[in-house]
Amino acid sequence: MGYSYNADERETSINFSDANDEATIYTASGPMLTKLERLCREYPEMYRRTAAETAENGRLIAGRYSVANKRLIRFGKPASAAQKEASKANAIKMRSTLKTAL
Repeated sequence: MGYSYNADERETSINFSDANDEATIYTASGPMLTKLERLCREYPEMYRRTAAETAENGRLIAGRYSVANKRLIRFGKPASAAQKEASKANAIKMRSTLKTAL
């Protein structure tokens, strides 16, 4: 394949079922490709690229991945107002600490 996807086409699809522990991920999203490629290198027993689409220059533009344990797929809940406030306060404190250290 010799082209890149436009923004509307750069999607990620995750598939898994109750029948087995494996999950399949298809993505054309740059950040997701980067993350999955890193996971494949670091944890080859759990993450494996099963298909790839490349541009004419050889750059990876989409991939299909197998995840050995679907429990590694996570969905997060939004942060509470208190967590957001604590995070802001921590960031301010860290900036202040860095300024005084320099």
